[in-house]
Amino acid sequence: MERLDLFLNGHSSAVAQSLFSTEARIESIALNYVFLLAIGIGIVAGLRSLTAPAVVAWGAHLSWLNLHGSPLAFMGSTTAVTILSVLAIGELIADKLPMIPKRTAPAPLMARVVTGGLCGACLCAAVGKSLLAGTLLGGIGGIVGAFSATASGDAWICILRISWLRLRRSVCGRSGVIFCFAVTPTILLPASKRIELVSSTCL
Repeated sequence: MERLDLFLNGHSSAVAQSLFSTEARIESIALNYVFLLAIGIGIVAGLRSLTAPAVVAWGAHLSWLNLHGSPLAFMGSTTAVTILSVLAIGELIADKLPMIPKRTAPAPLMARVVTGGLCGACLCAAVGKSLLAGTLLGGIGGIVGAFSATASGDAWICILRISWLRLRRSVCGRSGVIFCFAVTPTILLPASKRIELVSSTCL
């Protein structure tokens, strides 16, 4: 009987250790997943500074993110959802205006860092993790998103410029500038980029 008790106790101890190890591994994976999401929502904020907090606010409002009892619980309020949604729509419209500065200008870049940090903190708060870590990761994601968007926009401008010049030379000739510009998909670009494309290719 003593040997049987020792065997059972040893076996249960091994099972408990295995369960603890598995639980710790799952928690570590979940933690890394949340941190990746914090960086990801920060990148979204770098692309659209007000779209990311609007999405997070809707998530909190619909109880997809549990921010109750945290300092960021206000993000789930009806007021926050309404204001951020209106601002996000306004940002999409204002981005097409030529007087809007670049994402990497000091003021817009700072706004993206702030909103990215806020969103990252909300994601970490929803799972009970460090708000500071979420803020830092979200802010870093905001910087990455802003500069990557600028770089991709410049690359798109270069591709359009080359395609437009080849089309003009091969099909339209110098008299078909208006036609060539019409068939170029510049509607996808902000107004400032479209002006840059016209001024650089119509000479």
